[in-house]
Order: sequence, then structure tokens, then C-alpha cells
Amino acid sequence: MKYQFFFYGHKNISAKHKTTLEITRSSRLSRNGDCIIGVSSNFDPGKIKRQLQYPKLQLKLQANNLEEIITFKPNKSFFDTEELVIRLGHFTSPRTLGTDANKSSKYLSLKFKKLLKDETQKVIATLTPDPNYKTEFRVCTRNAC
Repeated sequence: MKYQFFFYGHKNISAKHKTTLEITRSSRLSRNGDCIIGVSSNFDPGKIKRQLQYPKLQLKLQANNLEEIITFKPNKSFFDTEELVIRLGHFTSPRTLGTDANKSSKYLSLKFKKLLKDETQKVIATLTPDPNYKTEFRVCTRNAC
């Protein structure tokens, strides 16, 4: 099951935050929003909420010929209509889509960050269950587990 949405770059995107990244539906961005990587998004919180049943998610970002992949644990209480935030740490709020991520805005490639400064740059975001996530199964017998 996958859900695809898009967002655009903005001249004020710096993508320097050490622990978070954010995508917003707003078209405005001040220079203070150092975790924001995209504006004017068309994400649908209801459709995103359907993905939260999986134990780990992957957000694939594609622009031109570049790609970034962020993996994280979903926050089942996410439901914000304007912003989605992914964090390296464990803090959650209704706008937190996920925690325990493998990267924040600071760790996106320099080439990708450069694309994000272009206001006409459209980025395709694809949210899916993480295909690399492996669950452990233990076989239990009558005497031991």
C-alpha cells in the first residue's frame, strides 16, 4: 500500500535542523524554519493515517534524478492538517508523523538541498511500509519458546 503526494521547494529552505524534518501545506516560509524541506504540499492527513498501521514506514523523496529515503516508526496519534514532522528522537505530538528516523533535514544530500531552494522544484513523496523492515518470528514448542 502506498500513498503519494507532492511538495515544492522554497528560496528560504536551509534544511539544517539536526533532529527533525518537516513538510508543510503552507506556501510561506521564514528563514527560521530550518527543519522545513518543502512547502505547498498536497498531503491528505486521512490517507497518511491509513499507513500508520505498519510497524515501520519509508518516505521516498524524488526530484529530478535525485532520491532521498527516510525510514521511521509511525506515530499512531498523528493527525495534523497543515504539517508533518519526522524526528530522530522519540518526542511526539499530533503533528509528528514519525520518530526514530534514519535522517533529519540536516542529513539530506547537499545536491538534494540545493534543489529544495528552487521554488519551482516539485518533489514527489511516496509513503510506504518500509520494505527492508524485518519482523522476528520465534517458533515455540510445547516445552520452550
